[in-house]
This record gives sequence, structure tokens and C-alpha cells, in this order.
Amino acid sequence: MEFAFEEKTVSHLQLLAEEWLRQEETAELIVPDSEPDAAEVLDCFASCVVRSKECQAGSVLISGGIQASLLYLAGEETTPRLLETYLPFSIKKEISDCEVSDLAQLQCRVTHADGRVLNSRKLLVRVEIGCDLHLYRPAAETIYVPDASVDAYKAATNWITHADKYYSH
Repeated sequence: MEFAFEEKTVSHLQLLAEEWLRQEETAELIVPDSEPDAAEVLDCFASCVVRSKECQAGSVLISGGIQASLLYLAGEETTPRLLETYLPFSIKKEISDCEVSDLAQLQCRVTHADGRVLNSRKLLVRVEIGCDLHLYRPAAETIYVPDASVDAYKAATNWITHADKYYSH
């Protein structure tokens, strides 16, 4: 039984780099004049959004923003108050063999968020984000597959497909 093979080119993405990136952003929030003085921060929560990712020669540039919120108590009051802010961020990671044609896949998330009272009219929010970055480059490989027109190939695949007819368990 003689087999013939065809050459085929298969396109795929080759992994160039895997990186875990971390960055911390902070902001001071001013309690509005219409609100009473802040006494205590009850909770801090945040979420991040990636606005863009760009492969450049030798680096990857990521930019986005963090929506952060502080829940706080004012003086003797029992009703919590909310202050919100937007913190823009950009991360540049140097990767020596990165090219403009490469593809970056990433997942960014908030890894830590906290807030505290600096004084009765000013609060501090601190948020740390982590980005899981995978960098890929388009590539192609040559593989060899049996030629479907060869009778021996047809016979072998037919036998494998119907083998259960010939053998019982």
C-alpha cells in the first residue's frame, strides 16, 4: 500500500511573550462644599476599562481608565455618602522583539482598591491594576497530509470508519 502526501500551509499565532503587569494609581478627592465633612471611609470599589492596546517597535502600549468610588460617613450622620472619580492609566512594556504587526491579547483587572480620609475635606483613593499580557505574531507552518485521491488512503479511512462492523466488543 503506497501513500502520497500533499504539502499544506497552516497559519497560526506564535506566542512571543507572557507578562503580568502591575500599576498603582492614586487620586485625592475633594468633598464638595455642599456636603458635610468626611469622618470615615466605609468602602472603596473600582473597575478598569482598557481603551487601547498598541504594538510598537520594541514595546506594547496599553491605555485605559479606572472608575473608582468611595463610600464614606460624614460626621455624626448614619447615611453613607458616595464620591466617584475616573483615573486614567497607561502602561508601556518594553519587549525587545515586538513589532508593529504583532497582536496583543490582554486582560486587566483591579487587584486592590482602598481609600482613607486625609482630612475632613479630602479623601485618598488608591487602586492597583494587574494586566495579563500575551503577545503573538502571525506565523505559518508546512505540514504533510495524505493525498485524499490515493486509493490506499480511501481504503484505510473507510476501514477505520467502519471498523466497528468487523469487530465486536
